[in-house]
Amino acid sequence: MRRWLERRIDAILCVVLVAGAVWIAVRRPFGIEPAPSGSLAGALFGGAAVLLANAINRANQRAQAAEESKQRRVKVERLITVELRNVSRNLIDAIPLKYSSIRSRFIRKCARDIQIRMPPKIMHTTQRMNHGRYS
Repeated sequence: MRRWLERRIDAILCVVLVAGAVWIAVRRPFGIEPAPSGSLAGALFGGAAVLLANAINRANQRAQAAEESKQRRVKVERLITVELRNVSRNLIDAIPLKYSSIRSRFIRKCARDIQIRMPPKIMHTTQRMNHGRYS
């Protein structure tokens, strides 16, 4: 309820001010003369216009923030997808070498061969992220 009220307080106050301005302009309460009641109604209409503009601006900012959040989420999903693909490719490429090193009598030789034949693959996406291109 509180969040609902916070989002709509400007619009609610705008409606209240317009209703008060119409009531003062039509009824002229407390025996107010036409000129001062018109001035007061005009001031209330002006305040209502400011509040309405503020309500529209806040709604636009909320929609823009939601769109930016959605775009950031899509970028992160793409980044994670690429990294998972790279990691899985590295793991799949290392399986035959792992089994050959287990079966081999010369574990040291196999370990050296693995390092020579299978250097760690560079994950370009993560490196770009570290250099501030995805901020």
